[in-house]
Amino acid sequence: ATGGIFKTTDGGLNWAQQGAGVIFATANTSFPDVLHFWDANTGLAVGDPVAGEFEIYTTADGGTNWTAVAGANIPDPIAGEYGYTRVFSVVEDIFWFGTNKGRIYKSTDKGATWSVVQVTGLIDLIEIDYKDENLGWARYLDASSNHTFMRTTDGGATWTQVLPTGNGTMHLGGLAYVPKTDMTLVSTGVDFNIGDLGSSYSLDGGDTWEDIDFENQYTTVNFFDNITGWAGGFNLDATTGGMFKYDGGFVATGITPAIADYKLKLYPNPSTGLFYLAFDAENNLPINVLVTDALGKVIMKTEYKDKS
Repeated sequence: ATGGIFKTTDGGLNWAQQGAGVIFATANTSFPDVLHFWDANTGLAVGDPVAGEFEIYTTADGGTNWTAVAGANIPDPIAGEYGYTRVFSVVEDIFWFGTNKGRIYKSTDKGATWSVVQVTGLIDLIEIDYKDENLGWARYLDASSNHTFMRTTDGGATWTQVLPTGNGTMHLGGLAYVPKTDMTLVSTGVDFNIGDLGSSYSLDGGDTWEDIDFENQYTTVNFFDNITGWAGGFNLDATTGGMFKYDGGFVATGITPAIADYKLKLYPNPSTGLFYLAFDAENNLPINVLVTDALGKVIMKTEYKDKS
């Protein structure tokens, strides 16, 4: 009858409700949409409007205590407006979430104060993700339920439609930016009725797409870095559908400029562990090579000189 936030400190064996009867406590109305923590203490929870205001809470002690964000700090919802589960994006202190009226709420101070933007002609925001404080992507539905793919380069103040091309298909389910890449996106398909199944990727911010697979249903997708990602769908039976883990890789930010500036060749990329490095150093200057894992830990360090 009400919403709730639950916390575990033993890996999921036991859960305790936080703020029971205090937060998201309005019967038959409260509905938490999204929850995010920047660290072990600082968190934000966003829920649907109650009594004419979006129900938003912040915490500074890991959820032991929650503070309601004052309605004066949140733009008022319009008639019939509500948020969606999983339709949000976070970059450092900036938080965006979308609504069924095509509006994007934005906070630059971890939820203390908010602004909102409406994209003209689009009524339903169903996916949103950002690379940084300026570059982001969103997918909307218009009044005829047609999908419209949009990109912003100014943090969401203005949006421009993107018309994808290429050999692959941009799917209509999940959409995610791949961290540690320049502009790589992954889309997933969810609709059996129209044959929108599988996944695809774009290396240029959504302008062109290449297919990954065609057979699976993925309701959502997310990436931790340029080699680690997951997609989830419905289980059709005990062994069909469910969770999937990506086993490929995407070029990380910084490799392309290095090739251009220092005549480096690194291949194959992605690699299963064995790769080749070639270079043409001018004036016999040494090149220092650091190889790191996905978390940034240095696993190899060496120096090469041109032997030509």
